[in-house]
Amino acid sequence: MLSNFQSEVANRIVKYLPIEGQLSMHFYDNGFNCARAQQRILDHSLQTNYNAISGSTEKQFVLFTLPKDKNHMFIMFCNGDNRLLAKDLANLQMYSEAKEQISSGHSIEADNWYIKQFGWSDYLIAPVDFSGHALPDVLEIQERKVQVNLIFPISSKEKALKDEKGTEELLEQFMLQNRDISNVTGLMH
Repeated sequence: MLSNFQSEVANRIVKYLPIEGQLSMHFYDNGFNCARAQQRILDHSLQTNYNAISGSTEKQFVLFTLPKDKNHMFIMFCNGDNRLLAKDLANLQMYSEAKEQISSGHSIEADNWYIKQFGWSDYLIAPVDFSGHALPDVLEIQERKVQVNLIFPISSKEKALKDEKGTEELLEQFMLQNRDISNVTGLMH
């Protein structure tokens, strides 16, 4: 069951994004939950370009965590098996609230066979504006300011670049390469 605060977070995120259909919830025993919705492609040429570049006809989804006691959350734009990815996000939210706050610039080792089978090694936490969506980096809800963090998988080569030259340099490289951060199933390099 969602708290009033979590419901308001979900409603606010949905206002900013092109969502198709209903928002679905993934509830976990640890009490940390993740929301999921299919993204609607407003410009069909973008969908065609995505399919041509990635060779994929998979649907695109948005996943986001719902904070409990802390004032930060994670959002991912992805293809692939969003149920497995949602569980990773919920676990990340739990870790970030219970042990150590994770924020932009951090990378977290991916401990998920699903992600690793596509050649990814870690998740990168980045500023939400890197997503290309018109999302605010902070949501003000019920007198709380919630930091919105983007999360997406990276390869071991990309992780090494981040460790050597920093997150900003890595993100700059992604922009130059036109790196598709939502193509979870397409690395294979």
